[in-house]
Amino acid sequence: MQYIKDQIKHAIENQDELIEMFAAEPEGKLVERLNIIHLQSVICEKNNDIVTGEFFEIMRSIIIQARIYKWDNNIPDELNELSETLAEMDLAQKKHEERNKLFKKQEKNKRAIEPEAYPETSDIEQRRDSNIQFDLF
Repeated sequence: MQYIKDQIKHAIENQDELIEMFAAEPEGKLVERLNIIHLQSVICEKNNDIVTGEFFEIMRSIIIQARIYKWDNNIPDELNELSETLAEMDLAQKKHEERNKLFKKQEKNKRAIEPEAYPETSDIEQRRDSNIQFDLF
């Protein structure tokens, strides 16, 4: 119980900072937070947990204020997960391309340094080798 009371105290004392922090989040995430807080509040009411219910009511108020603050001040969303994922994919693609360039460069160097594994034989030599092998049967 003391932990929840400390959280309530922290939320009240740092309300402005929390509002600014939540205002930077995407609108969809704030709506999701409000839905979760609502569900948690319903559970608190069923369990007659007044202290925890008070905490969720304070957090609900802070998130609503953050949405209003965000709207009033035209605060853009932070990078959402899709943007972050796209940036990671671009980085991975660039790394992949760099690796392919290095691999191709190494293959060229390797071919230039190493002689052919099997030297080419003339047509006459191939026929002679074939005849020798047939003679073995």
